[in-house]
Amino acid sequence: MVKRRGASDFEQLRKAMVEAVQKLAASCWTDYNLHDPGITILESLCYALTDINHRTDYAIENLLANANQELSLRQHGLSAPGDAFQMRPLTTTEMADYLCRKIPELAAVSIQETKVRTKASAVVSTLPWLHKIYITAWASSNSSKQMQELKAKVITQYHRVRNLGNALNDVVLTKRVNVALSGDIYLNEEVGESGKVEQAMAAMYFCVQRYLVTAKFQVTGEPLVALLNEIHKVPGVTTTSHLALIGVAVDGRLEKPVGSNVFTDPRYALRLQLSTIAGADSVRVFVRNRQVNVDAAAVQQLIHSLEEAHQLQRNMLRDAAPTASIPSSHKELLSYISVQNHFPANYGINAFGLPASASAQRKGQAKQLKGYLTLFDQLLVDHLAMLDSTKDFLSTDTGVKRVYPTGKLDGVVSQIYQSVPGVDFLDSLEAYQNYSPRKARVFDFLAAMNGRDKESFAWDFNNPYFSELARAEQLLACKQQYIEHIGMLARDRAAGTNFVEKTWGTTNQSTLEKHLRIKLGLSERRLSTVYPLVRAGLNHQDSDLGFHFNANNAKQETRFATSFYENIGHSLAADETRNLKPVPDIAVDEPTSKKVYHQVRNHVFGHLKNLRTLLFRAGANLASYRIKVSDQRTATRLYINLGRNSRENWLYLLSTKSEHDAAITANGLCQFIQTLNSDMEGFHLIEHQLLLPVSKHWQPAVDKVASLNPFANTQSLVVSGWSARFVDGEFRRYVEDLVLQESPAHMYTQVFWLDFSTMERFEVLFKNWCDVRMRRDEHRKFNFLSAKLLRMLMKLAEGGLR
Repeated sequence: MVKRRGASDFEQLRKAMVEAVQKLAASCWTDYNLHDPGITILESLCYALTDINHRTDYAIENLLANANQELSLRQHGLSAPGDAFQMRPLTTTEMADYLCRKIPELAAVSIQETKVRTKASAVVSTLPWLHKIYITAWASSNSSKQMQELKAKVITQYHRVRNLGNALNDVVLTKRVNVALSGDIYLNEEVGESGKVEQAMAAMYFCVQRYLVTAKFQVTGEPLVALLNEIHKVPGVTTTSHLALIGVAVDGRLEKPVGSNVFTDPRYALRLQLSTIAGADSVRVFVRNRQVNVDAAAVQQLIHSLEEAHQLQRNMLRDAAPTASIPSSHKELLSYISVQNHFPANYGINAFGLPASASAQRKGQAKQLKGYLTLFDQLLVDHLAMLDSTKDFLSTDTGVKRVYPTGKLDGVVSQIYQSVPGVDFLDSLEAYQNYSPRKARVFDFLAAMNGRDKESFAWDFNNPYFSELARAEQLLACKQQYIEHIGMLARDRAAGTNFVEKTWGTTNQSTLEKHLRIKLGLSERRLSTVYPLVRAGLNHQDSDLGFHFNANNAKQETRFATSFYENIGHSLAADETRNLKPVPDIAVDEPTSKKVYHQVRNHVFGHLKNLRTLLFRAGANLASYRIKVSDQRTATRLYINLGRNSRENWLYLLSTKSEHDAAITANGLCQFIQTLNSDMEGFHLIEHQLLLPVSKHWQPAVDKVASLNPFANTQSLVVSGWSARFVDGEFRRYVEDLVLQESPAHMYTQVFWLDFSTMERFEVLFKNWCDVRMRRDEHRKFNFLSAKLLRMLMKLAEGGLR
C-alpha cells in the first residue's frame, strides 16, 4: 500500500518554496521599500482584476443597454416575442380577419374565389387568385354614400396586404335577410329574483345578432347547433327549447324557418329583426318553469347600448406597434481608478505622490515603478473600453468605426512621458482596425441569430467600380440594411406592391423587390434607370453608337483644360506606356465630381467611338486611368485604357497644367461615371394578373381575354442590362439564381435583361400604367397600356426584344 503524505507535509513544502523565491527575488527586483514588494503589487492587481471580472459578468442586456436605460432591439438584430412570430395574412381567412380588425364598421368579411368563362371557352374556370370580397356592415341603415365609402376602405386595406399573384375582382355588399328568433328561453332563478330579465334577454339577443353577422361563414356542421352553444354561454340562460330562426317578410309577417344553406352563402347576411323580440308570439321566456312578461322596448334599448359599446371598443382597437426597445439598466464600464492609487503613500505613486523634499533619486525610483504599473493599468482600462464598445460593435450601428478601442488613463501617462500620443492614435490605422470585414462578420452572426444562413451579396460577387476598401464599405452597408429589415423580409415574404398608392420614387414595392435591392446594393426606391443618362446630358439614338451628347446642353468653359487638347482618337505607342503613372486616389465630393464631368465631357466624349466602353466599363474604374508628364513638365496628359483583361488600348483624354489637376479630373470623372452606373442599375417587377383588362367599374374583365395562361401565377422582372456590373454574364446568372431563390414558390418569375432603348419604351408604359392604376379614373387608357405591356413581355419571352 502506498503511504500518502499528510497535509502538513504540503504546508512545509509551500513554506520552503516561498522562502526560496523570496531569497532569489531579493537580489533581482525591488520597489524600493523595506517589506516584500511582490505582495502589495499582486494584491492591487488582483483587486483590479476582480473588479473587472465582476463587470464582465454583467447580464448581456446590461452590456447592450444605452445611456437612456434602454436596449434597442432592432439595432442588435433582436425582436420581442410578439414581433418575432408575427406573420402577414396569407390565406383568405386571415385576410378577412385583417379587414375586420382594420375597419371597425365591418361586421363580417368573406373572400371567395372567382368563377368565370373566357372569351374563347365555354367552360367555367375557377380562379383562386382573383378575389371577390363580400362585406357586411354592423350598421343596418347605412346610406348608399356610406356604403361606397366602406367599399373604398376595403379596397385600400386589401391592397395593403395583397400578396404576389393575387388580384381583386370586386367588393360586394351582402343582401340582408331579416330573421326572428322563435322558441322558449329558460332563465335561472337568480335573474328572476333580481329583476334582470330584460338585461339577460338583451345579452342573449346581442349574442345571437353577433353570431348571425360574424360567425356564419366559419360555421361547420349544423348552424343552429353552434348557435345554441353560443346562447347557452350567456349569463342567466339555463336552457332553450324548440329554438329556430324564422324568416321575416317585408310587412313584418313571420315566414318559414331559414334553411341552413343561407348560413353558408356569402351573398346573404342574416339580421335579427328587433321588432319581433320578446313580447311577440315567437319567443317565450320562463323562470322556474313559469312564463314571465318581458318589456320589449327596454330590451331593444339595452341591445342598442350593447352595440354602441361594442362598436366603441372596436374603434379603440389598434395593432400594437413593434417593440422598439425594452427597459434595461445601463452599467458604467469606463470608470477606472488606477491600481497605483491603491498603494500605500510610502510608495510615492498614489494620488499624493512624494513630498517635495524627496531626492531626485527617490523621485526617479517612483517614476520607474509607475511606468512598470502603467502597462497593467493600460491593459485593464483597454479591457473595459472593449467591454463598453460591445453595445456598438455588436449592433447595426456603423457610426463608430472602431474594433479595438483604447481606454484613457487620466493624468497617469502624462506624469511619465513628455509626449503623449493620445487615445485615438490607432483609429487611423485601417490595417490594424480592419473594421469593415470584422463588422461584416458581426452582421453574419446577427443574421444567424435570426435563423438565416450566411447570405451572398452582390458586392461579394462582382465589383467593377470600387477599390477593395470601398467595396468592403458597400458590402457593409448592404448587410446593415439587411439586418435592419430582416424581420420584415421574413414576415412579409409574399407581399405584393400596393398599386393603389404611389409607387414611383417611393419604397412601395413587393418584398421580393426590396430583398433584391438590398442584396444587389441598389437604391431602395423605384426610380427610372434611363433618366440618369438624360440628366447627364446624353440622349439615345438608334444609329450606330447608341449614346451621344446632346450638344444643346454642352458647357464650354473649363478650369483644368489648356491649349494642349489633342485628337481624341490619338492612341499611345507601345514604347510610351512605360512612362505612364497610376492616378492616386483623391477624395472628391459630389458637386466637384459633377463639375469636372460637365467641364471635360465635350473634350472627352465629343468624337469617341468607344463611348459605351468608357461610360459603362473602363471609366468606372480608377485603375484604368494613367498620367503622363511631358518632357518639359509644362503639361500633364490623362489617358484611359479601354482594353479588356491584360490587353492595352490607351486613349488620350485631355491635358492639364499639373499632375494634381489631372488626378482631380480623373477621380472626379471616375466618381461621376461610378455614380452614373449605380443610378442606372435597377429593375421593375410586374405581375401579369394585374394586366387583365378592366370594366368601367374597374372590375377585371376576364371574359374579354382569349386565354388565362399569360396571367396566372406569372411575373416578370425587367432589369437594366447595360451598366458595368449588369453586362457581366456571371453576374447575371447570380441575379437569376437569387430571384429563383427568393421568389414565392407559387410564382413563375421571368427575368429579362433590356438594353437602353427597350427599357426606355418599357418605363414609359409602366410608369403611366402605375399612375392610371393608382388614380382608377381612365379604364380605357389603363386597358391600352396593359395590352401594350403584355405584348411587350410576351415578345421578350419569345426572344424578340432585348
